[in-house]
Amino acid sequence: KTKRTLKVKDAIKVLTDEETDKLIDKNDLSTEALKMAEENGIILAYNPLYFTLAITCFLIYLYLSSMVSFSSITACLSAVVISLFMGDFWLTIVTIALTTYIIIRHRENIGRIRAGTESMVPFGLRYKRKNKE
Repeated sequence: KTKRTLKVKDAIKVLTDEETDKLIDKNDLSTEALKMAEENGIILAYNPLYFTLAITCFLIYLYLSSMVSFSSITACLSAVVISLFMGDFWLTIVTIALTTYIIIRHRENIGRIRAGTESMVPFGLRYKRKNKE
């Protein structure tokens, strides 16, 4: 490690980022990414318009919030509404089940979002606003 001289405000951010990186299990991350890719591939093959709308919602929420977990949850909730408008009963049932699963899997993230300590991706409006302060 290299020694640096930083202001306390900057040092806290650097230390927080370093500790957050340590919390991420790279094997779990790649396994989860593969699983999500497979699930999204099935949805894309079944209904390309629905998939496109759901991914667009996710990307918009990600740009606005800079938080992947928040974007995943809100995009899933939006996907339920989209499936209802499409009138596909089975798509709606599957979407509700996946949304429930996503929300349960993100319980800890929801706590961090509420506490204002959730990790952010290094882009998007919220990230830019937070780093201006």
